[in-house]
Amino acid sequence: MGKDIIKDVSFKNEKIIHTDKDYFLNEKPFGVLTADEQSPLFSVSVSNSSLSIDIWSGCSFACKYCHVQGIYTYIKEDGKMKRHPILNTKHSIDEIVSALIKHPFFEKDKTIISICTSSTEPFASTKVTESTIEIMKTFVKKKVKNPFWIVTKAGLPKNIVKDLEEITKNGNKIMLSMCWAGNPKEIEPAQNERLKNIELVRNIPNVYVAWYLRPLVKEWGANAKNLEKIFKYVKDNYDGYIDMIVPGGMRWTSGIEYALTEINNIKLPKLIKDDNKKTLDDKIVETINKLSTKYFKDIPVFYNSSCALSYMLNKSSITLVNHYKEKNCLCSNCPKELRVLCNKKLIITEFVDLEKKLSKMGIKIKFKKLDLKNHEIVTIPEIDSFEYAVKQIIIRTIAEYKNELINK
Repeated sequence: MGKDIIKDVSFKNEKIIHTDKDYFLNEKPFGVLTADEQSPLFSVSVSNSSLSIDIWSGCSFACKYCHVQGIYTYIKEDGKMKRHPILNTKHSIDEIVSALIKHPFFEKDKTIISICTSSTEPFASTKVTESTIEIMKTFVKKKVKNPFWIVTKAGLPKNIVKDLEEITKNGNKIMLSMCWAGNPKEIEPAQNERLKNIELVRNIPNVYVAWYLRPLVKEWGANAKNLEKIFKYVKDNYDGYIDMIVPGGMRWTSGIEYALTEINNIKLPKLIKDDNKKTLDDKIVETINKLSTKYFKDIPVFYNSSCALSYMLNKSSITLVNHYKEKNCLCSNCPKELRVLCNKKLIITEFVDLEKKLSKMGIKIKFKKLDLKNHEIVTIPEIDSFEYAVKQIIIRTIAEYKNELINK
C-alpha cells in the first residue's frame, strides 16, 4: 500500500503548450493525490499548509494572473479557463470526504482542509457556496474537528454566517482569508467589496479573519501612496474585525506566465523564476510594516500564510517556516507567544516514532540528523528528492512531531 500511495502522487504531471515559446503547464491539478481522474481523490491536492478539496473549475472573477489557468485539464478545450464554474467530478461530496479521511495523508482533527484553492472562488455562485458549506458540514457529520481554510475575493455571503457558527460549535476552527491588495481592474476585473460582512463573524468563537493583502506587485501599483489609501480604507471601515494581516507577493510559474502573457497579453512582472518563491519587493515590506504600525499596531502581521494558520491553531510553525530561517519569518510582526513557540529550542535525536508515522503514510525515509536547534535536516533519501506533494507531507509531519514534543 505504501508504494501505491507514493506512486499515486509521483506521476509525470506536465503538458507543453507551444506558441512562440514552450509553456510547461500542469496536465492535472498540481499536487493532486492521484492521477486517476475516476477516483474521488482526484478532487484533492496537497498545498503548502493544507489538503485542498476542489470539485469545480472556472471562475467569473477572471483574475489575469490566476494560477488555475496553468492547469491543462481545466483549459484544454480552448486554452482558457471558463467564466462560469463547472462541476468537474462525478463523485458526491460525501464520497470525496470519506475517501480523504481514509487516506494516509489525512490526520484526524489536525490536517487543515482548504476548499477551492486550486479551482475557483469558494463563494463564486449559489451552488459553489452551498458546496463549500456542505464540505465543511460533511466533516462535522463524520465527527472530526479538522480546521478549515477559505481564501476568498467575494466577501462573506451574509446567508452562510449561521452555517459557520454551527460548524464551529463542533470544535472546527475556520480561517477566512479575505483577499484585497488594491490591484487595478485590468488585472482583477472584479472590483467588489472584498471584506464585506466580516463584522458578522466577529463574535463567533473559532472563526478567524485574515486580511490577505496579496498579491502585491510593484508594477501593478503596490507603492507607498496606494498602500496608504488601502490601509486607511480598511481602518475606517473594518477596524476591530480583522485578526491578522497576511501580505504576500507574486509567485512565478510557467502557467501564470502563460495566463498573463499569452491569454491576456499582459507583460510579466519582474518575478523570481522559482515556482516555490514569491517576489515581494523590500520597499513594499518596509511600507507595509510602517502602515501596519500606524493603522493596526495591535494586529499581527504574517508574511507566510502558514504562520497565520499556526497562530489560529496556537502551534509552532506548522510547516517549519522558522526552521528554514525564511526572510519572511523574520519580517513578520508575530505575537510574543507564537514567536516563543516557534523559537523553542529542540534537538530531536529519537527518530523511530517519526519514521514509523511516515511509514504508515506510505513514505519510507530514514533520518540521519534532525537538529531543529541548528536548522539541519539530513535524511535518506534526501527530502528534496521526493515529489512536491510527498515533500510537503514530510515537512508537515516533522512540524507536527515538533509540536507534540513541545506540548509534552
